[in-house]
Amino acid sequence: MASQDPHPNVQAVRRVYENGNTANSSSAPAETIYIVRHPDASSGTNILLWDDILSVFSTALYVRSGAVALPFLKGPNFKNLEPLRIAAKPEFTLDIVIKGSPDEKELSVESLQKALPTESEPPTTPISLIDEALLVTV
Repeated sequence: MASQDPHPNVQAVRRVYENGNTANSSSAPAETIYIVRHPDASSGTNILLWDDILSVFSTALYVRSGAVALPFLKGPNFKNLEPLRIAAKPEFTLDIVIKGSPDEKELSVESLQKALPTESEPPTTPISLIDEALLVTV
């Protein structure tokens, strides 16, 4: 009996940075994420929509499979089809090349929440000083 794909109609992808690293030395390898594949009538293949990739990886530059950069699908005039799309390769985990490097801090909801003061912490600037500053500038 043939084994079934545990994730039908999706493409496995992972984050890779411009410099080729998947992660810095102090963190785990890049997590595999699954993006929905769509049937494309014009090419007869399954595709990934570029907007779907950008919704997960907002600083994506391009997609590659190994050392091969995957181009956007083109029409008979060799212009990119709209909406932008890439042929899916479900047998591979595709690399989404991200702008920057793993050393740069990424802004995530979790990192932003950690940066916010908790309710038990007093504000760093007393409210009375803010009020006085506003009165002076008015």
